[in-house]
Amino acid sequence: MKRVYAVMILLSLFACDMQHDEPWVNAYDSDVTPIGGKYLLHNEPYTGYLYTLFDNGDTSSIMYCNKGKLDGVAKGWMKKGQLKYIAHFKDGIYHGNLKEYFNDGELFRDFNYVNGREQGMQTMYWKGGEVRAHYEVKNGRKYGLTGIKNCSTPFSDSAMQLLINASLQN
Repeated sequence: MKRVYAVMILLSLFACDMQHDEPWVNAYDSDVTPIGGKYLLHNEPYTGYLYTLFDNGDTSSIMYCNKGKLDGVAKGWMKKGQLKYIAHFKDGIYHGNLKEYFNDGELFRDFNYVNGREQGMQTMYWKGGEVRAHYEVKNGRKYGLTGIKNCSTPFSDSAMQLLINASLQN
């Protein structure tokens, strides 16, 4: 009975966005097979909604597949009901905004994608809300605070070699 309520809640959550004739299938169903980034149902690319449930029957995730590939909005929740993530997909890859949350519901990251690649403003947070990384991606290059420590010197190899040679001569 609890599962019936869970599916009814799922339907009401997506009522505005969903096509009413699309099927709903539990992603853990033995007939659902994830292979190479695609979801198959009875060995055929699946079109419709996939959902997962926690052991207690509450909704864990909802996603939409078109011809086996994730497409549109995917949402996941934690056991206590807080949002875990909301992601946008197109043809099986990230396309649009992705937000992920820490277990306590605080925002962990807010990233943007175009055709599976980071594009635009990206922000990542430490617990407590302090910014861990904040940068913009343009044409595949990152500008700003990436939070990455590079293992290289700020000098080019030839400039560094000149400095080493000069110090050896003294």
